[in-house]
Amino acid sequence: MAQQPPRTPRANPPTDAAFDAASRALDLIDANKVVEAEAVCRRALMKHADHPHLLRVLANALMLQRQFPQAQHYMDRAGEVAPPGDAMFLMVLARMRRQIDPDATALDLFERAVKIDPMLVEAWLGISDICLMTGRYARARDACVQGLTHFQGHPDIWHNYVVALQLLGRAEESFEAADDLVRAYPGYPHGLLVRASTAMHAGMGNPATLKEDIRRYWVLRGAREGMTQPKSAAVLDAAREAAISGVLKVALVSPDLRQHSVSYFIEPLMEASDPSRVSFWCYSNASREDATSRRLKSLAGLWRAIAMSSVGVAANTIRADAPHVCLDLAGHTAGSALAALAFEPGIVQGSFCGYPGTAGLDAVDIRIVDSLTDPAGDPYDAQAHSTERLIRLDPCFLCYRVPEHAPPVSPGPSSRGEPFTFGSFNALKKLSRSALDAWGRVLTAVPDSRLVIKTLALKDEGTRRDTLKRLESVGVDPARVELLLPTEKAADHLALYSKVDVALDSFPYNGTTTTCESLVMGVPVVSIAGTQHAARVGLSLLTNVGLPHLCAKDVDGYVEVARSLAADRAGLATLRSTLRDQLRASPLCDAKAYATRFEAALRDAVLRKVGPQSA
Repeated sequence: MAQQPPRTPRANPPTDAAFDAASRALDLIDANKVVEAEAVCRRALMKHADHPHLLRVLANALMLQRQFPQAQHYMDRAGEVAPPGDAMFLMVLARMRRQIDPDATALDLFERAVKIDPMLVEAWLGISDICLMTGRYARARDACVQGLTHFQGHPDIWHNYVVALQLLGRAEESFEAADDLVRAYPGYPHGLLVRASTAMHAGMGNPATLKEDIRRYWVLRGAREGMTQPKSAAVLDAAREAAISGVLKVALVSPDLRQHSVSYFIEPLMEASDPSRVSFWCYSNASREDATSRRLKSLAGLWRAIAMSSVGVAANTIRADAPHVCLDLAGHTAGSALAALAFEPGIVQGSFCGYPGTAGLDAVDIRIVDSLTDPAGDPYDAQAHSTERLIRLDPCFLCYRVPEHAPPVSPGPSSRGEPFTFGSFNALKKLSRSALDAWGRVLTAVPDSRLVIKTLALKDEGTRRDTLKRLESVGVDPARVELLLPTEKAADHLALYSKVDVALDSFPYNGTTTTCESLVMGVPVVSIAGTQHAARVGLSLLTNVGLPHLCAKDVDGYVEVARSLAADRAGLATLRSTLRDQLRASPLCDAKAYATRFEAALRDAVLRKVGPQSA
């Protein structure tokens, strides 16, 4: 089929009638009459075809009805016929497009706007936002630097600069930039939150200060006591009866109820639970569903889409269903609806799985951990780092299942006569300078060895260059490094572990899913235990699989464990051939036992919250 020529925008001078129609439609949208607004725009477009403002308002009406493909269609048309020189029109359109899909089209609209008017601060923010959301981290950093030349010290651009550094793996630099941001703008809530996050990745900062940062973030956001109505005695009595002998209704609130690492741990729990005792109600904050969403939906007693809902609407939606326990699975990560828990939509509010630190929100009652990730006193008191009561779900706070699509375990590179190869498939933001420096020492300790790194961010050429530059700065010869591109299929991703003899865990922020996947593919993981939850997940996972000796106490021990594994090629080959079965037989994969512990812990949490039976 012959390729169609590009569409030429048609001249369409503004008319009073078209603008009047667009204005009426906007008024209807403000009155929450989006269907009527859509009808007004469609009628007007019959007379004023391709009028940019009508197209934009129609797209808005469709987006609010969650008719995303149609909304995108009209946004694209509006972008083609945008009024010449109207930077504000392009920026507003870009912001709408970004809500549905932060893709190249949305980025192009923001860039067109800033070329017309470089003093549009929201356009610079839009460029950096989309680059951050789509893995163009080096480009995001550069856009922030450029934006700051026009808006020196602007806190939002500064914040995005910190995040860009963090996602590039420049943990130490990002913490220092975040610390400067908080000092310059102590009342800026997002500065406090990003300082706490960067501290987690860099292993820097005072834990007490960082806990207070997150609490103060919520205060500045307006979270306070009295945001919810007290539960009646009848409601508390009903919850007590359900916790003792009824069906426990557990709300799972997350943007990651889809193909995402969080779902890898949620799905086996839901599948193994007895629906006559526990009913999981899912509140999905994802804009789109996929095959994983559909599987989770089939396991759920209730499924509600809350994407693009305000915090208040999301909270009211959950509260109206009256769950006994409301668990947030995202914490302070992208797309989170954690703020909805400030309204206490359930009897018990909790944090679980998707974020390795305190929510910092007084309304959140519990956080599910274990005694290895969050010890009670040695080597530190984890409860002191948390605003929630810690529930230690021993022996492990997670449950995992070997993926059905996992390919067979293959011999490692060294068994095939290739150089001994270490590898990391962890997110780039976890590859701190401390970790890279240790990896350099490992490569020195094992002459002629190589390093393979695979992470989604490496699809971007600028980010790849930055990563190689960072490795070179710690003495790693780029010739000994292979950066792998992302794969589309999960099975292909797992198959690439055939390129790795031994995996090197990131620190001070450990891997979770990557550690499990590595073990599935027969690749042992060398980890290091620190003094925060994020730095001890490796210890928990490896201990539960029967490999505690692979988790060192310090960097010297980390290097020595890696060197020893490389020196024992026969032992490594045996371990590789048996590790998947060892994982399957471990507490980490005992879904039934885990579901029983999980249910018991939540029933106890409800009973603690409602107290003794009312008179």
